[in-house]
Amino acid sequence: MHDSSKHAEEIVQLDTKKFRIAKAASELEVESERLESELEMLKEKLADLESQGLEGDEATRREREADDATM
Repeated sequence: MHDSSKHAEEIVQLDTKKFRIAKAASELEVESERLESELEMLKEKLADLESQGLEGDEATRREREADDATM
């Protein structure tokens, strides 16, 4: 004999699990996109810093030289 109330309860439980999984997947996708954006920003910043070298950019070097009487 088929128990329709038990079947309906199982469907509701599965739907609830499906919703939770879909919500978690959506949240993870949003977080992944945010992290990808942050990574790109950090890569650009790193490239900028690497192009400046250890001494910094021209303006920073001039400022440091003006502040340091020994240079």
